[in-house]
Amino acid sequence: MKIVRTMGNVAGTGSRLLTVAALGALSLFNAACGAAPETSEQLDAEANAGVATEAIGQAACATLAPYSTATGYIRNFITAIDYTGGTCANSWIFDITSYNANHHWTDVAWYDPLTTSASCTSAQVDAQLYVKSGSSWVKQGGQLTARGVWGPAPFNSFACTNPDITWTTAANLVSGKSYRIVATAHTVGHTTTHALIYNSETIVH
Repeated sequence: MKIVRTMGNVAGTGSRLLTVAALGALSLFNAACGAAPETSEQLDAEANAGVATEAIGQAACATLAPYSTATGYIRNFITAIDYTGGTCANSWIFDITSYNANHHWTDVAWYDPLTTSASCTSAQVDAQLYVKSGSSWVKQGGQLTARGVWGPAPFNSFACTNPDITWTTAANLVSGKSYRIVATAHTVGHTTTHALIYNSETIVH
């Protein structure tokens, strides 16, 4: 399964890298070529202070009603900041009916600006993809996790590439099938949620 960090465009802004206003094409290139998100197993092996987050691939996530729905693709949908509670481990549930393969990838990412190294590297997005099979939602692959990456930017500055998980038509998404993306944004070791942005793009990744 090919999972990559990417930028994408956000309505009303130049890019999803919201921490520095004038990063331009260089930041977009760096983000597109960034390292793939770590698996949950890799992150679990690291020392994380605070309260551990619950896995989102539990059975309840496949049975609950979605919080948001779209047909064919998603266009820059921003979640609420607080979606704690419920039985799907503080996660946002988004269903896409009859996926349109003209949109070559769909992603979910941390939405808000991350302006310091500490806030960037502690920002985490977890996501689980499901595919509709009959009347049931079936997990497609395992739970994925991405962390923010703090790095050099133009004008002798530094900026954050927000945590981002992407699925592509080349590897994951099939035209006409329906998908459920269950995701959460939080700081490492804590369950307080943060806003996510879901988006689909026609640009080939």
